[in-house]
Amino acid sequence: MVIIKRAINEKKPLHKLLSFIGASSLLFFSARLAELAKKGEIAHILWICHASNLLIAAGIFLCQVEFLRISVLWLIIGIPLWPIDILRTGIVEMTSIGTHYLGLFVGLVVLRQQKMGKYSWLFGLIWFLFLQQTARLFTPAELNVNLAHAAYPGWDKIFPDYWQYWLFITGCAALALWVISKSFSWLSEKIPLIMDNDK
Repeated sequence: MVIIKRAINEKKPLHKLLSFIGASSLLFFSARLAELAKKGEIAHILWICHASNLLIAAGIFLCQVEFLRISVLWLIIGIPLWPIDILRTGIVEMTSIGTHYLGLFVGLVVLRQQKMGKYSWLFGLIWFLFLQQTARLFTPAELNVNLAHAAYPGWDKIFPDYWQYWLFITGCAALALWVISKSFSWLSEKIPLIMDNDK
C-alpha cells in the first residue's frame, strides 16, 4: 500500500503533514486562479505548471501517488523554462512563484518517500498532451497556452509549420520526462527511502 494511503489509514502524524501539503497545493492553485480571473486571463490557469499543483492536491486527497509523480516531473521541467519566459516577457507574479517553485517543493516532500514509477514519464507525457489539447480547444489562440496553437516566439523561424514544432516539443518532452524519471529511480537506489513502502 502506498505511503499516502497508509498514513491516512493508520492516523499517523504524517497524515496531518500530507493534509497540510495537499491544502497548500490547492491554495497555490486557487491563488493563481483568483489573480488570473481578476485580470480576465483565466485561460492561463491551464498552463501545465499551474494545473500540476491541482494534480498534487488531487493525488494526496485521492491517495494517488502517480499524480504526484507526474506533477513533480513537470514542475522540474519548469525550473529552467519559466525563467526563460520571464526574461522574454518581464512579468513575474507572486502567485506564479507559488505554483512553480513552492508547488514543486511540497510535491518533493511527499515524493521523496516514493520511488518513481516505471511508466511515470509516459503518464506525464499523456498529462501534457491532455492539457495541451484542452487548451487548443478552449483557450484563445493569442494566449498560446501550453504552446497549443503556435511555436514559442523565435522558434517559428526554425519550424515554419506548427506540426513540425509540435513533433519537436512532444519529442523533447518525452525525452526530458524519461531522463528525469530515470534519474529519480537511480537516486532512490543510492539514497535510502524515508520509509519502506512494504512495512
